[in-house]
Amino acid sequence: MHGHDFHYTWLRDLPELAHRRAPGATCMSACEALLNHKDVTNNSKGCGGIMRVAPMGLFDAAHRGYTTMQLAEAGAHIAKVTHLHPLGYLPAALMTLLIARLVPLTPKEAKKSIVSIVNDGLDVMMKMEAPERDKDFLKNLTLTAVRLAKSDMADADAIRQLGEGWTAEEAWAISLYCTIRHIDSVRDAIIAMRSSSENGCSALNAGSWRTPWNCPTSFWLWLMTSIQVALFRSMTLLRHQRKNNGTHDIVR
Repeated sequence: MHGHDFHYTWLRDLPELAHRRAPGATCMSACEALLNHKDVTNNSKGCGGIMRVAPMGLFDAAHRGYTTMQLAEAGAHIAKVTHLHPLGYLPAALMTLLIARLVPLTPKEAKKSIVSIVNDGLDVMMKMEAPERDKDFLKNLTLTAVRLAKSDMADADAIRQLGEGWTAEEAWAISLYCTIRHIDSVRDAIIAMRSSSENGCSALNAGSWRTPWNCPTSFWLWLMTSIQVALFRSMTLLRHQRKNNGTHDIVR
C-alpha cells in the first residue's frame, strides 16, 4: 500500500459511518479512563465489546495468520478493552472464530458446517483462561441456541428463552440462533430477530440504550457482521477482477 493513495476508499466517504449512534455508557467510560491513562475497572458484560470484533474475524479469514487459540484470544482482548466481565469478552472470542471460519465458505458449505464450527469454537473457549463457571454457562447457552434453532419452536418463543440481547452472551446466542435457523434467508433472519417484543424493544421503549430505528442490539450485531462479510466478499471479488484486467487495485 502506498501512503499517498491510502484515501482511495469509498468506505471513508459514507456519511453514515460518521454518525454518532448512542454509544454505550460502558464503552464511553472505559475510553475516558484510557484517555486519562487510568485502568478500566468495570465488571460489565454488555454487548459493546462483541459488536466490534467482526473485523478481526474477517482479517484472519483473508490472511490465516493466527492459530485458533490466538484468534480466540485476540477477539476476546478486543472486547476486554472496555468490558471486563468474562461473559463480556468470551462471546467475542466465539464470534471472532465463527466469522473467520464461515467467510471463506460457500453458502452450501456454511450451512453444512456452521454447527461443527460452533462446537470447535466452544472447545477452544473452554481452554481459555477464565472462570470455569462463566465458560460453562456460555457453553450451555450456546448449545441451547443451536438446539432451539434446530427445533420447530416459534422464533419469538425460542428467542425469549435466550434473553433480550443486552448482554454479550445473549446477543451472541440470539444472533447464532437466527443465523442457524434462517441461514438461507436474510429477510427471515431479520424478521425472527424482531419477532419477540421482549428482545430489547421493551427496554428501548423505556428510553434506555437506543439503536437506530429502535431495533434490538442483537439484530445490529448480526446485521453488522453480515454487512461486513458481504463487503469483504465484494472487495475480494473486485480485487480479483482488477488483477485479471491488469488494472491497479485502489480499494484499500
